[in-house]
Amino acid sequence: MDHTEANEFFQKQAPIIAHDNLRKRLEEDGAVGNLGSIRFDAKPQPKAALPILTFDHDVTVHLNGEDIHGTHLQNGHTDGDSVIFFPKSNVVHMGDDFLRIGFPFIDLSGGGSVRGLIAALEQISPKLPPDVKVIPGHGVIFERR
Repeated sequence: MDHTEANEFFQKQAPIIAHDNLRKRLEEDGAVGNLGSIRFDAKPQPKAALPILTFDHDVTVHLNGEDIHGTHLQNGHTDGDSVIFFPKSNVVHMGDDFLRIGFPFIDLSGGGSVRGLIAALEQISPKLPPDVKVIPGHGVIFERR
């Protein structure tokens, strides 16, 4: 939920699309963190900041001449993890399931799981095309060669 603070602004520019679980988490009070080690309280987001399009497993958005594919992953970082493929641009956005700044953060309070993260990466890795640029949740872009 550290990537959602500007949702209300961006929602005015274009519709926000997210997994069903992310919208549910943004609507309610809750804790984010590792059940005590790292924790902060999340407050409900205003209606204008909530995703207006949600999906359960897979979604395709046809926009600007590109077929953008989103797929929900097994619970890794959280239970709302998704990977977004931009095939025409050869770019993949992996969010916080892939970081370039250190060890992954598993949000246990948010439904995350170490085993789920491993399974998600094993599922996605073979689908990454050659020479793809991967946008991580934090850190610099990764270029697969």
